[in-house]
Amino acid sequence: MPCARSSRVSVFPIARRTTWRAGDPAIWLPATLTLADPTIPQSWDVTADSLAAWLARRLGAERLILVKSVAAPRPLDIAALAADGMVDKAFPSFVADHGLTLDWIGPGEEERLAERLAA
Repeated sequence: MPCARSSRVSVFPIARRTTWRAGDPAIWLPATLTLADPTIPQSWDVTADSLAAWLARRLGAERLILVKSVAAPRPLDIAALAADGMVDKAFPSFVADHGLTLDWIGPGEEERLAERLAA
């Protein structure tokens, strides 16, 4: 899958849709927003997976695609993924009941990722 290249990189406390449309890389620095949000537990029960779900909800996304180093059993069971340590313990609470569809891309599923990103 081709990768967009740019000499500009946007760094900001929350992603801006204009950056995505321009095709420029975006780097989200979560500390400013997440440390100020009392709904996010300040513990190791929350890792990048939960923060990605939190940001997806905040941006009004319908789908969250996690690209992981391991395959997940299908159909996806968010509680089982957390119980098996494939996502952090808080992840189910960040995804459940928020209308967020979870997609899991593991090793060898690059074509699925390309399809999801093209949709």
